[in-house]
Amino acid sequence: MSGGQDDSQTKGTKDIQSQIAALQAQLKALQNDSQNTSSDALGSTLGGGGGAQPKESDSDQILIVVANRLPVSMKFANNEWTFKPSAGGLVTALKQLGNLDMEWVGCAEFIEPAHRDFIQHKLLDYNVHPVFVEKRDY
Repeated sequence: MSGGQDDSQTKGTKDIQSQIAALQAQLKALQNDSQNTSSDALGSTLGGGGGAQPKESDSDQILIVVANRLPVSMKFANNEWTFKPSAGGLVTALKQLGNLDMEWVGCAEFIEPAHRDFIQHKLLDYNVHPVFVEKRDY
């Protein structure tokens, strides 16, 4: 492996660590802001998507899942994106923890840079925070 590839992997790792740290700071701020819990996206359940309203949760715990895949399947066809909850094993198992708030961080496969802002915004409906990778890395 050449030095350039090592630098690229190190930068990618640092970018992911930075994104996770930012998410942790956001979660802490949300936890401290108890007056706005009913409007926080943290109350939404995975798979609620499509503009679902946040639900109140009896839980005061948040599970942050960091995985290589997202719990949402995305497809671009006919110049339009469609989103649906994935049926993967980890997603299915964690859905059984119905009263636990979850935030999901994972790889969004390769998404053209022009679509990334839209995808990132749309995935917030699912409490999902995508990590975008370049085509050569995916």
